[in-house]
Amino acid sequence: MGISPWRKRLGDLFQLIGQADQTYFEPELFRLNINNAITTARTVTFLIQKNKAKIPGYHDLYKTFVLDVCGSSPLMKWLVDARNTIEKEGDLAIHSQLRASIMFSYLENGPSIEPPCEGLLFASQNKLWRAWLRMAPESIVDESAIVIDRKWVANTLPDYELTDALLHGFSVLRSAVDAFDSACGQDVSAFAYDSLPNLSSASRREYIKLSTGKVCSFRRGRVSRTPEQLAQLKKEVEALFVDRSAAAYADASLPLRTRLQSFALMASKVFNRDGHHETMYFQTDGNGQITAATGVYFADRIEKYIFWHAMADLARIDPDFQGIFFIGEMWYRSAPIGGGLTAISDMPITGEAIALTGATAKGEYEEIHVPIKRSGDVATADFDGAVERAEVIPNFLYPLREAWGLKESGKLREDG
Repeated sequence: MGISPWRKRLGDLFQLIGQADQTYFEPELFRLNINNAITTARTVTFLIQKNKAKIPGYHDLYKTFVLDVCGSSPLMKWLVDARNTIEKEGDLAIHSQLRASIMFSYLENGPSIEPPCEGLLFASQNKLWRAWLRMAPESIVDESAIVIDRKWVANTLPDYELTDALLHGFSVLRSAVDAFDSACGQDVSAFAYDSLPNLSSASRREYIKLSTGKVCSFRRGRVSRTPEQLAQLKKEVEALFVDRSAAAYADASLPLRTRLQSFALMASKVFNRDGHHETMYFQTDGNGQITAATGVYFADRIEKYIFWHAMADLARIDPDFQGIFFIGEMWYRSAPIGGGLTAISDMPITGEAIALTGATAKGEYEEIHVPIKRSGDVATADFDGAVERAEVIPNFLYPLREAWGLKESGKLREDG
């Protein structure tokens, strides 16, 4: 038996919820996707009913996983009523809550900005950006962003955000589909919905760079690799880890400092092999296990602000987000003699290093700088000259540490 028709329709529902998520800040597209998702949800059980003769134990399964669950769930009853409204009367009556604030540093939350007119509650991102660009002081435009929080609610379901209600419906229907597929001999473990953690009202925040209108947001997901790509990656990793101490960073039982030293050795090897090192971010859980990793590129300072504030947002809603490792290149600069106001970007560069940071929600913090030496066109990372410095916490960690409930002692260092 191939994929069951009800499984295919459940996949359609998942796709539509994802599209609603992607268009959350575009009111008309969001309305269209929500309507389609609600009507599609109801057809999952229709297809199960239509094929009942092919399903062993259909009647007992249908009572247990559909009638009993849906009959006891106000949200499932609402989905049925909402589908009837959409098909027989028109769109659902929904309303939007909107809040925005200005962000211009790691350390401060800027003032909130109320929509100047009710029409902006249903405005597109571009229209919101242009409206707030006119209101913002010119002096902060180049290094600021608008933080936008939006929430969509149906008038008939005021206590639930709309996509949260749909995700509940998806979860109930998924359990039913799994039960019916199992009865038909299907291996339900083959069907994964990896992006589910992103599809909830907890992540309803976007950032718009004031200077350009560029929209930034953060989503988690899995990266697929072919067997050939995995084999090549394994070969490269094994070459780096001939010295096993370079692999100790992955050992969650080791102290934070030991793991960061291992990261420093690995980063030095990569730099000396490639002539550079990409900025990398690793996330850990409460047991110290690495749960996520990504390369990071910052076009300017405001994108740094956005990234670390976004990580803080994630830490507030994800109890398993308990630590980070961060690797990037940094430059030492010389302040002018005699004082005077000089922008950091205008100070002369006197040296460079690979900067490695490790931090946890328990308040642990470690930092290592591996000097980079240049001779003509050749650059090398000097691991033997690495310096540990954890006496002053860089201010880019402030949003994350605040999300973890840590109190600062006043020792924060401006990042260059």
